[in-house]
Amino acid sequence: MTGEGRRKEPVLPPSLPAAAYWPAPKPLNERMPRHVPVRPQGDIPVIVRLLWASHEELLPGRAIRWADGCVMVMLKAPGAPSNAHELVSWLPADDVFRTLPRRPRPLTPMSAAPQAS
Repeated sequence: MTGEGRRKEPVLPPSLPAAAYWPAPKPLNERMPRHVPVRPQGDIPVIVRLLWASHEELLPGRAIRWADGCVMVMLKAPGAPSNAHELVSWLPADDVFRTLPRRPRPLTPMSAAPQAS
């Protein structure tokens, strides 16, 4: 038998650390609680706010531990392959949301804003 009818498994590239896909190894809003729980406490889908030196971004993640106003989240970098490692970070609870956070509305409507020529 030559194996011509066998299905070939896809070959994935080697997994890289999450820091290879992020703009920085750690977000600027990362915080460590005084006491860190040893065991995972859950696996809750969340949206997190990350602050980088150049911008902020909202990304989906999973909350797995929480303590002292901080939440440990696991995130995959945008554009990273499915086999990439996740970034694990402690963030302030104010930067972790169950739904999309509300943003302040601009004072002038977009249609009334002056347009650059």
